[in-house]
Amino acid sequence: MASGNRKRCSRKTPNKHAEEWIKREEDPPGFAVRFFENKGRGVITTTAREKGEFLLVYRGEVVTKEEGERREEKDGGTGYRLFYKASGKQLW
Repeated sequence: MASGNRKRCSRKTPNKHAEEWIKREEDPPGFAVRFFENKGRGVITTTAREKGEFLLVYRGEVVTKEEGERREEKDGGTGYRLFYKASGKQLW
């Protein structure tokens, strides 16, 4: 096949791929929940992943850093805090 006749592969950008899963309100296949000794529950991937690939839809409550600290103090501290960054902005 001549180079001028090749079909272009239209690969979705990571953001487009993520948007599709978020709209469906579900996660892509290939994950499992496991229990880790001395750590608790965790999510593992059961398939190979590529750098920059969309992984999971976050369904938890988003609270401020201050609210998270207040809840930890009230509940005696769970030892678990998740911090996220989106579009270069730190999210507590």
